[in-house]
Amino acid sequence: MSRLKVLASNYLLKHLLNAITEDQILIHNGKKFIVGGKELPEADYRDITSGAQAIKSMYVWQLLCKEMKYHANEDIFNKSQTIDDVMFGKAVLYTVDVMEKKLDKLSKL
Repeated sequence: MSRLKVLASNYLLKHLLNAITEDQILIHNGKKFIVGGKELPEADYRDITSGAQAIKSMYVWQLLCKEMKYHANEDIFNKSQTIDDVMFGKAVLYTVDVMEKKLDKLSKL
């Protein structure tokens, strides 16, 4: 019964949960960025793209992402005692993935 519960939870979370995606944060409409429904000045364009490149290449950023993934996987596979522990670990992995993808896209603009 426990395995069925995990499979059902995974399916429901994957198909029904309205999670934030990389396309919803710091929206780029071709010329400007939109944050919170408001356009940022064009002058911010270069700052955002160069900042994304800088963050992505920072050793501390790479270490933080690596550590978060490690501890989330450790919690999911070795320390989890309830389905909530597993779901929280997956949420951490998802969040790191969204941030990495967004930085990657921003750095290539």
